[in-house]
Parts: sequence; structure tokens; C-alpha cells
Amino acid sequence: MIDGLNFWGWSGYANPTGSQWKPYDDYTGDPAQEAQGLNGVYITDSTIDIIKQSSNINKH
Repeated sequence: MIDGLNFWGWSGYANPTGSQWKPYDDYTGDPAQEAQGLNGVYITDSTIDIIKQSSNINKH
């Protein structure tokens, strides 16, 4: 059996404007032609807890 998870992009501490990326904007992990912050996972998201729990499942 194979388990795993995936998310669109790691955005970390970025502060997106909700518009398309422009030079000097924070990089959010979304493609430049899409609204920034739309599909990213941020350090403050509850998704982080799920990722942490999932990564510890098979550790001995």
C-alpha cells in the first residue's frame, strides 16, 4: 500500500495581494499567471497540522 499527500504550492510566510504576481511581490508557489495565494499552503494554515500528523504516522 502506498500513502501520500500533495498540495499545490508551499507559500510559507508570503503575504499575497490576491492579484497576479509582479516583480518584488512575495512568491506564493502559485504560477505567475494565477491569482497569488489562491492554492498555496501557508505556515499559519491548519493544513500544517495535518501534514505534521501524516509525516509522523510511519516513523519508528
